Amino acid sequence: MKDTTGAVLAGGLSRRFGSDKSAAPWRGATLVSTVADVLSGVFDLTLVVVKDPAPFLRLERPGRRVVRDLRPEAHSLGGVRSALAHAATERVFVCACDMPFLDAGLVRGLAELGGGFDAVVPVWEGRLQPLCAVYGRACVPVIDRLLARTNPRVSDVFDLVRTRFVTEEDIRTMDPQGRSFMDLDTRAEYERAREAASC
Repeated sequence: MKDTTGAVLAGGLSRRFGSDKSAAPWRGATLVSTVADVLSGVFDLTLVVVKDPAPFLRLERPGRRVVRDLRPEAHSLGGVRSALAHAATERVFVCACDMPFLDAGLVRGLAELGGGFDAVVPVWEGRLQPLCAVYGRACVPVIDRLLARTNPRVSDVFDLVRTRFVTEEDIRTMDPQGRSFMDLDTRAEYERAREAASC
């Protein structure tokens, strides 16, 4: 897809995980490289957004760049803003680095739903999924205003821009079990997921 850039956010502190979860092993690779591979199969360019690019440069290859998170804070909204700053396309599909079950069909489907909207966000089991969503360039001034506040949330963006909320019914046509939204915040969640995935 040429009109959308993929972006993996890997600039968090992994406090609940206990170590840098982006580097955690997954099926012979790492969590961040697994997610980046999925996006690289969909988009012409995928960005890996990190605080310090040096340890991640091994991930670079044609169609994939490691870029610096431009915000000093370790929160997701700053990562979204950095992805939009580094992308040359009008839209960016953003996801977290701890979503190893991300489905390429879902990614492509969400990216194709963006016409006429500034953001496309899935809703799964009643919860917004802002780190598996599409953000357009029109979100930039809104995000900048939110970043000036204390403790901004990514979900605050959706009330302030033209947002398409993708229903669970529609998601099930692309990812029937919603496994794409399984993120591994803690070591226990990671170990259970590894066991389920036989890695």
